[in-house]
Amino acid sequence: MRIVICMVSMLLLAGVQARAQPGKKQSGNVRTAAAAARFIPPQFPGGPKALATFLDRRIRYPSLARETELQGTVLLSFFINEQGLPEDIRITRDIGGGCGAEAVRVVKQMPPWIPGTYAGKKVRAWYELPVSFTLR
Repeated sequence: MRIVICMVSMLLLAGVQARAQPGKKQSGNVRTAAAAARFIPPQFPGGPKALATFLDRRIRYPSLARETELQGTVLLSFFINEQGLPEDIRITRDIGGGCGAEAVRVVKQMPPWIPGTYAGKKVRAWYELPVSFTLR
């Protein structure tokens, strides 16, 4: 009888210890979520619709891409600095035919963005922008 009581006690204690461990991980997640809430990403003036309108009006379909009926999405990545200007523009994914170069040209013409902020201070922030090329 004593052996059964000891075994049950040991199993209960092991179960309590196993349940106590996840609490440590939760405190780290709370800190990460709080830090993320303090970051506000950069924004194009006027919002996403204004950005789409800007791209639609400025993009000129490259002749090589038009001749070969090339369509797809170019992915650009760049920083928006503290003054709201795009810098270090890189073509992350290109579809060819001059589309990547055209997308970079248009980003260089953009007006200043509203810079990203962290804890209320303007910061240099990374931004990824997909630019679609579709024949009409």
